Amino acid sequence: MSSERDRSRLSPGVKGPRTRNFLHLDPPDHTRPRRLVVKAFTPRVVAKLEPRIRELTEGLFQEAARWDRFEIVSELAHPLPWRVICELLGVPFGDRDLLEYWSGRLSEALEPPFPGLVAPRASTDAARARAEIITYFRELIAERRRSPRDDLVSHLVKAEESGDRLSENETLATCVLLINAGHETTVNLISNGILALLNHPDQLKLLRESPALAAAAVEEVLRYDAPVQMTSRVARGDGHIGSLPVRDGDSVVLVLVLVLVLMLARATATPMSSTRPTRSTSRARREPSISPSQPGRTSASAQAWPGWRRASPSSCS
Repeated sequence: MSSERDRSRLSPGVKGPRTRNFLHLDPPDHTRPRRLVVKAFTPRVVAKLEPRIRELTEGLFQEAARWDRFEIVSELAHPLPWRVICELLGVPFGDRDLLEYWSGRLSEALEPPFPGLVAPRASTDAARARAEIITYFRELIAERRRSPRDDLVSHLVKAEESGDRLSENETLATCVLLINAGHETTVNLISNGILALLNHPDQLKLLRESPALAAAAVEEVLRYDAPVQMTSRVARGDGHIGSLPVRDGDSVVLVLVLVLVLMLARATATPMSSTRPTRSTSRARREPSISPSQPGRTSASAQAWPGWRRASPSSCS
């Protein structure tokens, strides 16, 4: 399977400027830019974010305290990661509303390339928004080359390994990836996490009583109700998935919640129709870490968090 969506026979024609981030590249093309981008995300850069994130979060809560209601998505989950990512990249405050508008248009067309899944108008608007974002970051990158600052764009420009640097298109693609995918996934994570806690008041009570469980709770939310529910790949040759024939260039969509159901059914030898959500009440002492679970096994984060279990798509409603 390939991550390169352009290989798909369903892939639409390119409209406007085109940059491909490393998520849509196969090795070895994927490996090199990813290795260089990681060098810009040093522990020092990440650690410096925490005090500012706390400050921004407290500001949003203080603003919400002025009213008798609090809309989680529009007043916390959406603005918080947007402000953090803009500050991380070094986007001037006065440009953020315009960039947010472009990002919103772009995100509307990020579905797998299936006919009818994305409206033609959304595809056209997304192409225009991408062109505007690329033009914006091209100018910002040029400015940071002349006058570097302590922001991620400057770090990406300077990232180097054995004399190798990111090209301008690779730097542009990384900025577009962060400003769009990085924001939307965090919005979903915060929203899904709060909804899950509200639907499981015993777990909310436990987290309030033991704030040290917060890190494990976040990782458990990533597993329980993932911010991204599907991903797509392109077949690099003819073959089969189970009994279904797959031709070279076919797009294949992986729906994560269905994979969870299949893994649980396989691990427990239980028919899919009889799988139901179960709960874990045991608390393990292992440190949480993000790792893919294998059939019949639970990730460390799930063991560290005595939380919920999802085993059926019906529990999503």
